[in-house]
Amino acid sequence: MTRQRMLASDGRDSGAALVMVLVWGVGLLLLALVMSTAVTRLVRPSDEAEQSFRAWTAAEAGIDDFRARVAASRNGDMSASLSPTTNAALAGWVPIPGVDPAEAGDTRFRYTLDTSRMSSAGRIIITSTGYAGGQYRTVRAELAKVTMFDYAYASAYETVAPRYPDYYTGSGLFDRTQPDRAEAELYCGNRYWYRTGPIPPPTSVTPNHRDSSACIGGIVANWAIGENDRFIGRVHTNDLFVLNTTSAKVPAFTTSTVFPSGAPASSCPPGQAGVSVGCPEGHRWIAGTVVNGSSYVIDETQGPVDSGFQPPYEDPIEIRAEGRSTLLAKAKEAGCVFTGPTRLRFHSDGTLVVTSPDSRSANPTTPGINCGGTSLQAADARVARPVALTTADLGPSFNGIIYVQDVPTGSDPNAWATTPPSCQDKKPSTTALDPFPFVVTASSVTGSNGTTYTDNNGFSATQTLYGFPAEGTNASGAQRETFSTDLDTASVAQSCRTGTAYVEGVYSGRWTVVTEGDIAITSDIVDALVPTNLRPSRATTPSPTRNPPAGWGTPPASSTSVMGLVPDRMLYVYGCSKEKGCGSWDRTRMTTNLVLNVATVVVDGCLTVMDSTLTTDYGRLTILGSLGQKYRCPVAKPTGLSGFGFYVEYDSRFSRGQPPPYMAELSQEPWRVQSVQEVRTPAELAAAPPD
Repeated sequence: MTRQRMLASDGRDSGAALVMVLVWGVGLLLLALVMSTAVTRLVRPSDEAEQSFRAWTAAEAGIDDFRARVAASRNGDMSASLSPTTNAALAGWVPIPGVDPAEAGDTRFRYTLDTSRMSSAGRIIITSTGYAGGQYRTVRAELAKVTMFDYAYASAYETVAPRYPDYYTGSGLFDRTQPDRAEAELYCGNRYWYRTGPIPPPTSVTPNHRDSSACIGGIVANWAIGENDRFIGRVHTNDLFVLNTTSAKVPAFTTSTVFPSGAPASSCPPGQAGVSVGCPEGHRWIAGTVVNGSSYVIDETQGPVDSGFQPPYEDPIEIRAEGRSTLLAKAKEAGCVFTGPTRLRFHSDGTLVVTSPDSRSANPTTPGINCGGTSLQAADARVARPVALTTADLGPSFNGIIYVQDVPTGSDPNAWATTPPSCQDKKPSTTALDPFPFVVTASSVTGSNGTTYTDNNGFSATQTLYGFPAEGTNASGAQRETFSTDLDTASVAQSCRTGTAYVEGVYSGRWTVVTEGDIAITSDIVDALVPTNLRPSRATTPSPTRNPPAGWGTPPASSTSVMGLVPDRMLYVYGCSKEKGCGSWDRTRMTTNLVLNVATVVVDGCLTVMDSTLTTDYGRLTILGSLGQKYRCPVAKPTGLSGFGFYVEYDSRFSRGQPPPYMAELSQEPWRVQSVQEVRTPAELAAAPPD
C-alpha cells in the first residue's frame, strides 16, 4: 500500500518537473529572442554609421576631385572642370578615383558648382553628395583662390624693375656696376637672387646671379627694406628680401619694428647643385654685405635678435599675366574701355570724372551703361571734354572695370586715321613738336545729376595748360619726365599713345582700374567712409608726419567699397619737380601724408615714387589694402626724415571675400578650402541610389 502510494507520488512529481522544464525552456527562448533583437538593433545602427561615414568620405572626395581637376588644368583654363561634358561628377554619380572597386563597393559621389562669384571675388561654392550602402551625406564648401591680395605685401622678384626709368643705363658690355636695360631684362628681371648659372643668350658673359650688385647698384640705400618701412599683415616674396644694413642692422628687423606681424615668408628653397644656391634653414635674408666689392649675399652670420624671427618657406605666388585679357573682355562687356592717356578722378557720391581725349567708343556691349561715348573726344588739341559719369549713367549692370588701353590701329573703333588729340602739338606757335600735356584737364564739369565737379585743385596758375604730363616737360634734356616716356621706344611720339591713367579721389563703390601703360597716383585714393579727421586735407598743405593718429586712413569694417589698381607697367606717385617743368603741379600739397585704400597687382613693374631722391619730408605714404607687384623699386628713404616713410597694412575685408572686381583673374594659384559644413537638402533625401 505504502509502495503503491510512493509510486503514485513519484509519477505526479515527474509531471510537475516536466512542466517546470517546459516553462523554463520557453523563458529561455523568449530571453534569447529579446537578446537577439537587442543585438540586431545595436548592430544595424553600427552598420548604418559605417555606411554614413563612408558616404561622408565620398562627399569630401568630391571636393578633392574638383580641386585636383582645377590644379591639373593648363594656363588657368578651368573650362573642362566646369563642364558636365568633360567632368562626369557634374552629370551624375562617379566612383572615387584611385580606389579599388572591390574595396569601394557602391560608394559614389556627385557635386554641383556655384561659380557666380568665381571671377569677381575668387570664390566657388561646391556642394558634394556622397553615397554608400543606402546612406547619403552632403557637404558644402567655399573654395577661395590664393592671390596676391591675401597679403599685405607680395612680390615675385626683389630686384629693381628692368623698365625703371633712367636706372639701367650701362654700356651694354655688362659693366658690373651698371648693366644696360637689355642686360637687366636677362640678368635682373626674371631670375631670383638664389639662382645660379650664366645669363641666357644672346649675351656671352657668364656671371652668376649671386654676383648681383649690378641689380642693386648705387641705390641700395633707397631701395632695400629699411627702418622707415612697416608691413602690417602677411608678407611674402618668391625671392629674398634685401635689408638695408648700412643704417638698420639685421637685428633691428624684429617683430616690433619693420615686420610687427611676424617674419615675412620666402620661396627660397634648399640649394640644388647647378640650379640654386638656395637658403639654409633660417637664412632667407640678404644683408647688404659687400664681398670683393661686387656682391650682396645671403646672410649666413647675422640674424635678428629674436632667433625665431626667420622667414619661413612658402610656395611661390605667380601673377597670371593672361588675366589682363580677361579683364579687358569684362570691361568690353559691362565696364568702360578708355583709350590713350586718361585722367580719372573719383568722387564720394560714386561719380567718376573722366578726361580721355583719344576715346572714341567707350561704351560696353551691355545696354544701359553710359561711359561717355563719343562725348569724350577732344574738340581740338587744346580743349578737353571731361565727362562726369554718375551712378545713374553707369547703371546697375556696370561691373566696376575701368580699362585704359593704348591707342589701337587698323579697324578698331578707337583707332585714329589722323594724329590722336593726345599727340597733337599743344603749342603750335613753336617750331618743335610739344604734345605736353597729353591730357588737358578742365576746371569743372557738371554731371547729369546737376552737381558740378571741380578737378584741377592740384594745379597752380604758373602754366597755360593744366594737365599730365605737365606743360614744360620735354622728351629729353633737363626737363624730361622719364615716366611719361615709353621706355621700349624712348619716343614721345609713342608714349603719347600709351594707355596711362592719372588717378586720384574719394571713391564709393567697387572699382578695378586696369591699364596697358602706367598708373600715376596724383593724390589720395581713399574710401569715402574714412572719417575726414583720419585722412589728410588737401585744401592746404598738410604738415608731414610719420606717426599719424590711430586708425589713420582705415575704412570701417562695414564699408563695401574697394579699389583695385592693375597697371601693366609702373605704379608711381606723381611728383614731377620744377626742374622737370612741373611748376604747375603742387606736389607738396597733393602727396604729403599720402593715403591709398587700394589693392594692387603690378603685372610687369612695381610701386615707386617719381623722384626717389626726394630731400623734402613728405610724411608717411600709407597703403591700407594690399600691395602686390612683380618687382621692388624705391619708395621710401630707409633712414632720416626726407622723402616718404612707407607703411603697408592689410585690409582684412579681402580675406572675407571682398576683393576688387575680377582681380582674382590675375592669379593662377590653387584653390583652397575656405570653409566647409554639412547640409541636408530635399533633393538629397529623395535621391535614388546610384547605379
